[in-house]
Amino acid sequence: MISWAQMNKPRLNYTKRSPSLKVGDASRRLGEVNGRAKLTEASVKLIRLRSLAGLKPAALAMLSGVSRQSIENVLSGKTWGHVK
Repeated sequence: MISWAQMNKPRLNYTKRSPSLKVGDASRRLGEVNGRAKLTEASVKLIRLRSLAGLKPAALAMLSGVSRQSIENVLSGKTWGHVK
């Protein structure tokens, strides 16, 4: 029998088409396969590299065309955490 905690625990589901995150019955497409994604995996890697070089999130946001909060989410792993 599956416990309540296991049922609601997010788990990655990689299919041939695209990676998705399954939470209960709902699933979300991760990364570029999401139709609303403004960043690509390459741009996420570049953002992280430039951050290590010392660029501030505001400058990275201006260069990438997204908000500062989006950059901070990328850097913290809250979004695009599956990209290493």
